Amino acid sequence: MSAQRMKSILSLVALVGIAAATFPSPSEARTWRVEQDGSGNFTIIQDALDAAAPGDSVLIGPGRFDTMHVRNLLLNGVTAASVIWVRKPGLTLIGSGPESTVIGPPTYLGEFEGESTASLTVDAGASCEVRGMWFENTRFEVNVYASMLLEDCKVTRDPFRTDHSIFVGFCSGVTIRGMEMIDSGGINTIPGASNLLIEDCTIEDDSDWTVGIQLSNNPPNCTIRNSTLQGGAGAIQYSGTGSVEDCIMIGQTDVALSVVGSAHLIARRCFLGFTRRPVSVSSGRLELYDSLLEGGSGETIYSSGHVYVRGSHILNVGGLSVRGRASSVGEFIDLRYNWWGTSDPDQIQDWIDDRFGTVLWEPFNDMPISTEPSSVSELKGKFRRD
Repeated sequence: MSAQRMKSILSLVALVGIAAATFPSPSEARTWRVEQDGSGNFTIIQDALDAAAPGDSVLIGPGRFDTMHVRNLLLNGVTAASVIWVRKPGLTLIGSGPESTVIGPPTYLGEFEGESTASLTVDAGASCEVRGMWFENTRFEVNVYASMLLEDCKVTRDPFRTDHSIFVGFCSGVTIRGMEMIDSGGINTIPGASNLLIEDCTIEDDSDWTVGIQLSNNPPNCTIRNSTLQGGAGAIQYSGTGSVEDCIMIGQTDVALSVVGSAHLIARRCFLGFTRRPVSVSSGRLELYDSLLEGGSGETIYSSGHVYVRGSHILNVGGLSVRGRASSVGEFIDLRYNWWGTSDPDQIQDWIDDRFGTVLWEPFNDMPISTEPSSVSELKGKFRRD
């Protein structure tokens, strides 16, 4: 073997050794316990996080944890206050369950020492896993700026606030799973978000301004699935690319599913309950398959963008079924091969306002589907999960 070849191999071995020393092996990882009664390693969560090393786990006992810490974000140097700052990669934080481990003050606290508050802040580069906690009563409950898993947690919000509760941005690869969000203001993406997965979540809100999941700033490769969104002004507003699957959207006051910007959204097997406008596509492209649109007081579908719907129920409850405003060359509102609740083509035509002649609806499936409440409930039941 040549001397140069041996030198290259030794250099590679040295680099591997450095990498191995940088990240602890599973046998070296530690578990830290935070207990309010003093039986653990710490009584304050942030003290455990500051002591932990990448690969460590922090187990948090029952009780309310509300000690604020003012620090500068690694992301951009902005000063903020948070109960939990995750600033090291590879940590796992596990609470005693969302009904037991509560992160945040007992009453709403929007500022601490002049800074905006949060319950959990995951800073840039600090990839982590967080499970089994309840976040409440801060201005921005959860801020995520690094890839992470947020699972089996709960978020509640002061009823007079007008902020979203979970912000995701400047990062890729965030999974939000099994979340319960009550009057929370919902999930919102800020610039730099991509590859976001939201699944098995429940979002409920009685306010008339919130959107349950608002994918703003054109985030690519985002997926929402197996989730129920109830109440608020809107359920999902999508400006990026990705998919919505097996979701229920009910009780919204304005729009259930909204597509904006340059979005390209593919939605499958969704139930969109009665509202003013179950589907709104102001721009971009929506593909909708095997779904049930219960009807709108204004119109069931409004579009000035490109829409393609197949194998779905487009029902009418008194307003228009379609208000078509697509006028760009090559854009159509293609609604062929769907069920309209009637086999009468003249009735379907009367339900369509097609200003530019871009709504395609024939041939249609002439299977008669009653719009009586009992029949709608039966259809609705097919979209429910245990």
